[in-house]
Amino acid sequence: MSKSEISFESESQLVAKAESIYNRLGLDLSTALNLFLKATVREGDIPFSYHSEKPSKRTRESAREINEIKENRENQYFYTDLDDFFTDLGK
Repeated sequence: MSKSEISFESESQLVAKAESIYNRLGLDLSTALNLFLKATVREGDIPFSYHSEKPSKRTRESAREINEIKENRENQYFYTDLDDFFTDLGK
């Protein structure tokens, strides 16, 4: 099997901490990254759950809008008939 060499940039402190963990597990950085790549291919996605530390601006705005809707339910009309909805939409 042919091999590809990859190069990437990362924070030095992050790499050192990761290498320390991998060394404790008996792995070098190259082996650990290959495990990650294989898991990515196997899963067809990032092989772990990821949550950003800070919600994006769009997420914060959506959450604010949801909360406003919840707080103002008395000012909302809920349709029970799709025809009524489309009739009102055409107004």
